[in-house]
Amino acid sequence: MKTILSLCCAAVLSAPLLVSAADVKTGAGKNSCILNSENCAGQSYTLQEIIAQLHNELQKGARVYTAGEIEHLAAKLAEYERFEAAMDN
Repeated sequence: MKTILSLCCAAVLSAPLLVSAADVKTGAGKNSCILNSENCAGQSYTLQEIIAQLHNELQKGARVYTAGEIEHLAAKLAEYERFEAAMDN
């Protein structure tokens, strides 16, 4: 059961793992690939790299992102961290 759950989580989380080599950004430093899984071109990152990017984007805070976008990024970060913890068990 744990294996099936892990595989399902991996499938759901794999879509936003695609990011561009140039780290495609829009607006005033927003990373649309990390934020909305948009403008992602063919390069994939590891789970740890995605978590690091989410941390970096959250550090930009309100000077770049709206309150809603910050909440969205924080939720994605929490989801990836839960998945990483599940994979470690």
